[in-house]
Amino acid sequence: MLDVMIITKNEEANLPYSLEAVKGWANRIFVVDSGSTDRTEEIAAEYGAEFIFHEWPGYAKQKNWGLDNLPFESEWILIIDADEIITPKLQGIISDVVKQDASRVPANGYYLNRRLMFMDRPIRHCGYYPSWNLRLFKRGKARYEERAVHEHMLLEGRAGYIREPMIHWDRRGLDYYTAKHNEYSTLEAMALLEDSNVKDARLRPALLGNALQRRRWMKTFIYHWLPVPSLFRFIYMYFLRLGILDGVNGIRFCLFISSYEMLVKLKLIEFKRNGLHLMKEGEDPAPAQAVLPVAEVAPEPESVEVSKPADVPEPVQAPEVVRTPVVSSPDGATTSDSARFSVVILTLDEEINIQTCIESLDGVDDIHVLDSGSTDRTREIAEEMGVKVSCNPFESFGKQRNWAIDNMPLKHDWVLHLDADERMTPELYEEIESTISQDPPEAGYYLPSKLMFMGKWLKRAGAYPTYQMRLFHSSRMRFTDYGHGQRELTDGEIGQMKAPYIHDAFSKGLDDWLAKHNRYSSGEAAQAIREREIPINWSKIFTGDRVERRRELKHLAYRAPARALVRWWIIYLFQGGFIEGRSGRTYATLLTTYERMTGIKIRWLEHSRRQREKNAGREETPEA
Repeated sequence: MLDVMIITKNEEANLPYSLEAVKGWANRIFVVDSGSTDRTEEIAAEYGAEFIFHEWPGYAKQKNWGLDNLPFESEWILIIDADEIITPKLQGIISDVVKQDASRVPANGYYLNRRLMFMDRPIRHCGYYPSWNLRLFKRGKARYEERAVHEHMLLEGRAGYIREPMIHWDRRGLDYYTAKHNEYSTLEAMALLEDSNVKDARLRPALLGNALQRRRWMKTFIYHWLPVPSLFRFIYMYFLRLGILDGVNGIRFCLFISSYEMLVKLKLIEFKRNGLHLMKEGEDPAPAQAVLPVAEVAPEPESVEVSKPADVPEPVQAPEVVRTPVVSSPDGATTSDSARFSVVILTLDEEINIQTCIESLDGVDDIHVLDSGSTDRTREIAEEMGVKVSCNPFESFGKQRNWAIDNMPLKHDWVLHLDADERMTPELYEEIESTISQDPPEAGYYLPSKLMFMGKWLKRAGAYPTYQMRLFHSSRMRFTDYGHGQRELTDGEIGQMKAPYIHDAFSKGLDDWLAKHNRYSSGEAAQAIREREIPINWSKIFTGDRVERRRELKHLAYRAPARALVRWWIIYLFQGGFIEGRSGRTYATLLTTYERMTGIKIRWLEHSRRQREKNAGREETPEA
């Protein structure tokens, strides 16, 4: 007899397939859920599975809780994930094992092989196949080590191996897959910091230990401190482990996973900058306050879309509040007269940034926050500082900015839009005041931004000056959605200002930056598909202004092969990012990862479109 346990959160896309594969031959099926908001619970009931809620404590702890508390009846337990499918052939092999008298089976557990599906195609090499995971075991003979991620199961006694693979196929798409690897890279970095202090000697990194110990020793003390671990991982997967035999899908997968290794290294560096370090044996863990703030870890993120949480209030405008400036600008400059422009700050869970952003606006007498559903203290902090707060569910940047123009009680015609991780500078304040005091005819002005990363201004790697439409006359400007962001709509002239604002894009850490750019890459991919139908305006590349040239080059880049690699060399060499040392190199690598995500999603959208067209053609073809 066999009982099955599946860990879930928001698995409606995958769960029917995994339950269908175990229905009818498993004795009891337990679905241990940590707070799904989709149809996971209903699907479990439809297949006769027992649904149990348990608040999420971590991957290994959740599984161990199930092993300790669920009313298992069978001698054998099978643990699978909701995105894993037991094939009919594998089912027959497992059935042959569990129908025997358990006391007469020499192995106390079995490693199951697993074949990964990436972009709907199997990965047969790349070091990912065969992939062994101990999932089938006698009740009471195994449990998981309590590691943050990539946890191993500890088995009492002998283990066997079943070569016939199960299928690992997550149907939630590349957005989710990318978000999961962002989360995993954080957990992996944390686990590497903790591995040298694990209590179980069988799992502690050791150069002369077993295969697992040697692998962890290499990852903890050597691999992730190599200059470019992502390159080593790519060479290992694509050449040494024959990923080249998986064709185009193989190179995409190898690039995707090598980016994961880069993320682990960057987060190790980030943790080190914030006070964490590799622990020596017997040393106490680093204090909790030294850990970089990261998003709460859950087994499966609900969505990678920017959307309105369930408890977001309906659009509402705050009453007029007179603000008294509280702090001078960062470098001590102050202004005596009130500005003649309003400021709108777009926010979502920005309690880390909002106070500093507002403080930089000393002298501005009309500051507004347009919030799209923060669940932290963003709105409270803004209100405490005398700022007017309005709420509107987020659909897109273009629509949000237009809503601000149409609905917010702005005091002045000229409006400056900022994000919460951006700061006013005294030079920009003076230039804006000087310009609008002359009642200019322009509809708006492009403003340059100074990108801050790892505590320094990236003038070269950040391609300074890069311009954004941020200052405009509210009656002369509208916005339209474009890619992940927006573009301006106006019949008027647009000018440029020289003074910059500060953009601290990494103020909330790498987790947040990567999650945000995962969303952005989806918008970019969809935009790229649309723009490939539009001819390139070559004249703008050579004769257009800085903004027009940059936009047309981006248009051209959507058609370029190896665009991620080209982007890295442009930033690092052509723009001079190498002059800025590790910061420039790291930023170039991050943007390369973003380009790679975009490129893979472009291929995925094209593949999905071809599949839909093929399926539509089959439906329209009459039967012979």
